[in-house]
Amino acid sequence: MNWKPNAATWSIAQNMEHLIVINKSYFPVIDAVRKGNYKTPFTAKLVFLVSFFGKTVLKAVMILSSPTNNGILISPWKFIS
Repeated sequence: MNWKPNAATWSIAQNMEHLIVINKSYFPVIDAVRKGNYKTPFTAKLVFLVSFFGKTVLKAVMILSSPTNNGILISPWKFIS
């Protein structure tokens, strides 16, 4: 699990640790939802703002997709050799 093909890539163990650390930030929100005391942040109540930023991010990511692959996103790592 600690084997890496080269120094520039992460091992499986490093990937797993990364996912665990990143996902820990969701635990307090999930607990609040379970307990029924979750309060929607003020910015989430501004639907037009959430929609605008969501569409902006999607457009930025869609630049990486091509019409020949039916809109499926392509990983940027595929372009880096």
